[in-house]
Amino acid sequence: MRKELEEARLRPYHWMLIVIVWLAIFFDGYDVFVPAYVIHFVTEPWGLSKAEAGLLVSAGLVGVGIGAIGQGFIADRIGRRPTMIAGLIISGVLSAATPLIGTSYGNFLLIRVLTGIGLGVVMPLGTAYINEYLPRIVRNRLASLAAAGFSMGAVAVSLLGAAYTEQYGWQLLFYIGSGAALVGLLFVFVFPESAEWLAAHGRQEEARRIMARIRPDRAEEYRNATLTAAPACPAAGRSR
Repeated sequence: MRKELEEARLRPYHWMLIVIVWLAIFFDGYDVFVPAYVIHFVTEPWGLSKAEAGLLVSAGLVGVGIGAIGQGFIADRIGRRPTMIAGLIISGVLSAATPLIGTSYGNFLLIRVLTGIGLGVVMPLGTAYINEYLPRIVRNRLASLAAAGFSMGAVAVSLLGAAYTEQYGWQLLFYIGSGAALVGLLFVFVFPESAEWLAAHGRQEEARRIMARIRPDRAEEYRNATLTAAPACPAAGRSR
């Protein structure tokens, strides 16, 4: 099955996967860097020291670390699709809740750690997922294109932060970041499960349908084939 995926021609289906993964990773990068534009507004009202202001920015990275470590274990058991959707919805909903709940230093730190857990899922799982599907000949180039969404999200929040926070407040940036939840809802309808994960867990019919979309030239052969996945490995590591 791995060979079938690697030798496929690049098709619109692949581009659809690249675009939606790029979009998820874009919001991941955006939401990770949002707190940098909060310090200016809350340092004096909350009476923060320099160390506390630094923790304000980095608290979310604690959650990112937890999410990044745990996502492989979870995705290998319940699937890439539900894990990715959960990461996007958690980070998006908590981003929207931050201006409402994070009105004090302690509350802000707590909600950022929780938001980070969702954020930590998206980048490693998204890049591992896209590597599973891309043909070998273009894998490195197009996987890098999808991963570039992270840095572009960081650039977007810097531009929006410089342009609009003085007029509308830091809360606006978090409301925009909540778009990750909308992307999660989009994923419910368009994001397919990993074909190799499906095959490894006995869901042959679903795996055959996806393979037929990737290799329509071999759809007839897949109709009654028993698909076999590569040996199991963590979702965030090498492709299955």
